Parts: sequence; structure tokens; C-alpha cells
Amino acid sequence: MTLDWQSIVALTIVFLTLAAFIIRALSRKKKPGCGKNCGCGK
Repeated sequence: MTLDWQSIVALTIVFLTLAAFIIRALSRKKKPGCGKNCGCGK
């Protein structure tokens, strides 16, 4: 199976998009509460 340049570019875009979704999903779970210096009581 030979891949032309369009197939390589398409696969690269798919993998980069998948990596971005995974990174966003993992970073959301870290701090579920309030951030720093929001002024709310504990």
C-alpha cells in the first residue's frame, strides 16, 4: 500500500486532533473547584 502526500497530511491532521481532544479531556479533571483568589470562603 502506497500513501500519497494527501493521505499523509490527512492522517497527520486526524492524529493531531485526537491528541488535542485527549489533552483537553485529561486537563479538565485536575481542579474541579474554584481557582485561586476568587474571594469565596472555604
